[in-house]
Amino acid sequence: MIKSTFKIRNTGVILLFAVVGLTIIIISFSPYHSHKELSYRAVKQTIEINAPVEQVFLYMGNSANATKWSVYVDHITPLNMNEYADGTAGCTRRCFTNAAGTGPTWDETIIITDMFKRRRLNIFNMVNFSLSTENLLTEQLYEIINENKCRLTLTLFLDPIKKGWPDQMKMYFTAYQINNIFARNLVNIKKLNEEFFTHIK
Repeated sequence: MIKSTFKIRNTGVILLFAVVGLTIIIISFSPYHSHKELSYRAVKQTIEINAPVEQVFLYMGNSANATKWSVYVDHITPLNMNEYADGTAGCTRRCFTNAAGTGPTWDETIIITDMFKRRRLNIFNMVNFSLSTENLLTEQLYEIINENKCRLTLTLFLDPIKKGWPDQMKMYFTAYQINNIFARNLVNIKKLNEEFFTHIK
């Protein structure tokens, strides 16, 4: 009986150490981390696009284009276009991951628009996610390389004022999938914008 209890206790300790060790590894290698060019910890992906920054900025502000470039979102529907133009500060949109609207959905409001430089969006009302995080913000950052070339960066991060320990832990784990989605989205955005710019030149 004593040996059996000791064996069960040892197994429990080993499992606990394994879980702690795995968690440390996941956090250590997570794409959610600090970046020298950002003032916040974030998931971040960047790509250079052979098209003018004005074109790319306006393209990303058009909700209808998400159907073409996003590998995760099926479509985006603006919710208050009678008050705010699509892609401008104050615009609220609902994001759907499938055509029927039965999969994960979320709302996002553009809270900052710095023309041809930045958009910041607040993400909320997340539905049908197995693991959802509160207090999420995302940015589109635009840099001019020359008149026909720009750099686009996508970031996802927690509101520095509202973030808490549970949200931080969720971000470390979900960052792997988000990082992959960002990378694939940027490849599509680059391809579509370069094709369009080549066509109109």
